Amino acid sequence: MIARTAVAILAVAFLGFGCRSDDEAPAISGVVSIQGAGLAEVTVSLSGAMEATTATDASGRYRFPVGADATYSVSPAKAGYVFSPAARPVAVGNLEASGNDFAGKLAPVPEAIELPQTGQVLVRGKGDDGDVRAGVPWPHPRFADNGDGTVGDRLTGLVWLKNADCHGTKNWDGALAAANGLAAGACGLADGSRPGDWRLPNINEIASLISLASILPAIPTTAGSTTFANVRSTYYWSSTTTAATDYYAWMAYLDMGYLDVVSKVQALHVWPVRDGAVPGTIRLPRTGQTVSYAVGDDGYLQAGAAWPQPRFTDNRDGTITDRLTALVWLRNANCLDETVAGVSKQRFHGLLIWTQALSWTGGLASGSCGLTDGSRPGDWRLPNRNEVASLVDRSRVDPALSAGGLLDNVDLDGYWSASSLPPYPPPTAAIIPWFVYMGDARVTVGQVTGYSDLFYVLPLRSRRP
Repeated sequence: MIARTAVAILAVAFLGFGCRSDDEAPAISGVVSIQGAGLAEVTVSLSGAMEATTATDASGRYRFPVGADATYSVSPAKAGYVFSPAARPVAVGNLEASGNDFAGKLAPVPEAIELPQTGQVLVRGKGDDGDVRAGVPWPHPRFADNGDGTVGDRLTGLVWLKNADCHGTKNWDGALAAANGLAAGACGLADGSRPGDWRLPNINEIASLISLASILPAIPTTAGSTTFANVRSTYYWSSTTTAATDYYAWMAYLDMGYLDVVSKVQALHVWPVRDGAVPGTIRLPRTGQTVSYAVGDDGYLQAGAAWPQPRFTDNRDGTITDRLTALVWLRNANCLDETVAGVSKQRFHGLLIWTQALSWTGGLASGSCGLTDGSRPGDWRLPNRNEVASLVDRSRVDPALSAGGLLDNVDLDGYWSASSLPPYPPPTAAIIPWFVYMGDARVTVGQVTGYSDLFYVLPLRSRRP
């Protein structure tokens, strides 16, 4: 009798231990508010170890039951509103992770942005970047030393730490922490900044420093145009995680200016940035990244001009318009059935060497490649590096383009830009053009001879007439 009673007591104890309230179960919860009041009917998305969506209740509350010992990202969305932070990384143990709150405000009406010039001045061929120089010209001088350890960019309105090597090299997590914690009193700063004012730049922000007329380092070097100190011709982190895997992040190589990915455990340089009080000549767009992997990263802040929704419009004449940039693109991203300006794309299934790409694009007109837009030879051109890179979405891969982008026949290989490197030491006459991989959004360079120097062509018109 005693033994049976003991077993019963143990069983009850075991059952009691195994039962816990919903509040104690693994979950993510929080409140979405605007001016202190809960905001209802906000769509909250969960990604990471599992994916789900829910809507806030009348008090602005949301809750996701989730698996234990996992990492997630939570982001709110509602038409007409923007939220801070834009997304939150959340690590869940065995209990509820509460307090994942968001503050909303009315969103400004999206307006088309203008892309800046690349800085390229060297002309390698008719219709190339140096010849056309499309985009907003840079202010001169572009950079202003604020006399407090910071340098203002009069093109973008961003403020950069003057000392580009104050933090040495760090892994990605260390780079985020160093940038997020930067404040006046460190790194020669006397600007009154506090921890949280600075951030690790996203890939669009760090890339905005690059000049295609400069090399070693690839930032503006014209007399009077830069006042930075300790700029290294090497690798600098961005806060943007790659879409292919969260173990890698985007970086800029300031030797010559290419953009690539690297494991987050690697040690790269850190160049913090913050928003300035004076607006720039242009607005940089968001990268497209919406998932946050750490506090202060690209997905968390989503800095930059918001993308219109929908972003692309089908003009029903063989062209599409990007409502973010107002640029007009050929809808067929690999037109094969036409010979233009004496150049055929048939031989290599749409691939051309760079000089052919310039000629073929410059000769494109209505009647070719499904075009019924009334365009004439000379209306179309090969996009510069900034323009072709503006199409990519850093939240996507294979292809790295926005869903519903409306482009047909997109290949995952490289697409030529009209931009090229300046002569690379030792001095050489070789033409080294830039291209963008549409599969993963890498921005790099090739030569003009050999099989590896054959890439695709996506023509551009500046705006519809």
